[in-house]
Amino acid sequence: MESPLVPIPVLFGPTEYASPRVSPDGAHLAYLAPSSNGIMNLFVRPSSGSATAVQLTTEAKRPIRFFRWATNGTHVLYVQDEDGNERFHLFAVHIATATTTNLTPLADAKVLTTFPMTSFYNHINRLTSERFPDDVVIGINDRDPKLFDVYRINVVTGERTLLAANTVRAEAWI
Repeated sequence: MESPLVPIPVLFGPTEYASPRVSPDGAHLAYLAPSSNGIMNLFVRPSSGSATAVQLTTEAKRPIRFFRWATNGTHVLYVQDEDGNERFHLFAVHIATATTTNLTPLADAKVLTTFPMTSFYNHINRLTSERFPDDVVIGINDRDPKLFDVYRINVVTGERTLLAANTVRAEAWI
């Protein structure tokens, strides 16, 4: 008995929903979906009931590809560059107000992400903590473009605190 082949467009065509993630408290579901302009954006909805999803972001040029919940459950974190310049910034979007904050608003700097980019979710997952639910720890190369210093950033206030300056030319932080 032969099984029918799955059509190529089903496997590789545009998706309706992607990367669903449940909030830390289980109350919300965030996911990626094309907005009205066809660009992948973040949406959130309650995890129970039939409430309509709310679009959190309004990216018009480049899709959001990776995101995760902040431990506080009120913000979703994602990285985005500008027009493909590879200078990725970390953004936090508040799920109740859809207010997006660039947590790394530095013109020539970028945040440390592990490559390939598909590992961003796992990388950020290691950099959040239940002990500090409003904070994320991330590398930023604002002092020297070749070196990433370690910062703690409060996703609510945007306050950035230097934890360790990279004076030993470390290529990665654990």
